[in-house]
Amino acid sequence: MSLIKLRDDLDIDLIQEFENKFIYISDPLLIAEPIALPFSYYSLIQILMEGKKTAEEIAKDGAAKLLKLSEDKLYTLLDNLVTLNMIDTPSTRIAIENMQSYKNGNIRNSYCHSFSYPEDPAELEAFLNIILDKGTSLTDKPIKAILAPHIDLRLEESWKTYANSFLALKNVEEIDTVILLGTAHYRSTADFMFSKKDFETPLGTAEVDHELLTEIEKNTDIVYDDIAHYKEHSIEFHLIFLQHLMKDKNFKIVPILTGSPAHYFNENTTPDSNEKYNSTIDAIKDAIATSGKKVLILSSGDLSHVGRKFGDEFPAATEQIRVKHEDESLIEKLTNADKNAFFTEISAAGDKNKICGTAPFYSALSLVDSSAVIAAGYNQWQEEETESMVSFAGFVVG
Repeated sequence: MSLIKLRDDLDIDLIQEFENKFIYISDPLLIAEPIALPFSYYSLIQILMEGKKTAEEIAKDGAAKLLKLSEDKLYTLLDNLVTLNMIDTPSTRIAIENMQSYKNGNIRNSYCHSFSYPEDPAELEAFLNIILDKGTSLTDKPIKAILAPHIDLRLEESWKTYANSFLALKNVEEIDTVILLGTAHYRSTADFMFSKKDFETPLGTAEVDHELLTEIEKNTDIVYDDIAHYKEHSIEFHLIFLQHLMKDKNFKIVPILTGSPAHYFNENTTPDSNEKYNSTIDAIKDAIATSGKKVLILSSGDLSHVGRKFGDEFPAATEQIRVKHEDESLIEKLTNADKNAFFTEISAAGDKNKICGTAPFYSALSLVDSSAVIAAGYNQWQEEETESMVSFAGFVVG
């Protein structure tokens, strides 16, 4: 029988919410999904940290009996920890080695191919054309930025908004660099998390603009966080549209994930009141000006996430009209290019709808000096089995 041992590199924290205490186990490498367990499980977790007992021995241990865990429930818990990649196993070690290899390499390989979009280049091109055929170009003028969704590409409800947003790329005649701003769903270590890695998709490799990065670094300290980028879809989805629609353009990229804005919500402030935030925005704008490069901003975010899947105690269907009304108010703020009104409205509501486009959309409007923002579509997607809903919108900035 194999010994059951928690990985040594996991973060184990004690969290208290009101009168309840929890053990929160997370993985700094993002190989394992985080899990929260009752504080009463602490003695059991200590046994797993020591890793000197088999599952059968743990079942007979006093700690398991004290918790009144049946063997079935204990084995289910251990199986879940294995599935989550929290237990030291040969497959987990391989996953760790792959992560270390990725960190030490120069390429960020596509993560979402084969389950969110086709891996075969010809099939992917055909798939993207099907999506783009659902929309229309909303302007024939040059553009400075696109704010578009990153909801799963397989969902037909999203196709018109994607198409209306990205067809504006056909107006881009000359381009040197695309700055990609995406929501960081898995890890938040700074307001802006850069990567120096080239991004590879089935449609080719997009090289990072190291020259522009060097210019940015002259005026501010950059946070590089390749782990945050490892399986993040928010930039990857946008990149394949770029590669498809601008295949004749020799552009480079600057990939940036935007961190959680929760600390600004808690402080009742906006990001532009933060010196470090402004320093990064100014450094990017100064680098663009100094380099003389033709730069496009591409920002990736969705709107509301409500329902049981997202921690709400109500089914999303009962809130559909309310959410649409509140989303429309945010869309108005964005089409007015009023980033602070957009941010403040979300903050004042306690971010109850969990708007994941808050940080990237705010950042995009901080980088672009323009009031010409065109709404490029809105929709909601209902997931009936989880009684949940995601809403999304697109915008073209001229």
